[in-house]
Order: sequence, then C-alpha cells, then structure tokens
Amino acid sequence: MTTAMQTLWEWIDANYHEDNFNLNDARDMSIKLEKEQIIEAYNTGYEDATCNHINDAEQYYNQKYKQLL
Repeated sequence: MTTAMQTLWEWIDANYHEDNFNLNDARDMSIKLEKEQIIEAYNTGYEDATCNHINDAEQYYNQKYKQLL
C-alpha cells in the first residue's frame, strides 16, 4: 500500500516541471488520500479494536484530524 505522502511526492516529481503545476492540487490530493487511509485503518481496527464501529470512522476522522487542515 502506498501512503498519501508517497503518492504526493510521486505526483510532485512527475508534475513540478509543468506550466500548470499547482501546489494546491497536490495538497488537496494528499489530504483526500490521507483521510481515506485514516478511515480505512480505523475501520479495520488499527486505531481502536475495542470500540470500532464502521459508521464512526468519518466522525473519528473529523474529531481527530479535520481541525488540523
């Protein structure tokens, strides 16, 4: 599995020389991927195996990480 950071750097390496290169696009892509990875990890029980509910994954992400953006 590729992490959001690996994907971000691969995208930057492949696109930084383009005239339409936009760091906002890179940021948005990496935030979206990171969110997906956090939710997936939560859903598979990596974060909290004792009280993990699939419907809580989005709420967990928003409580723990949304304010950091």
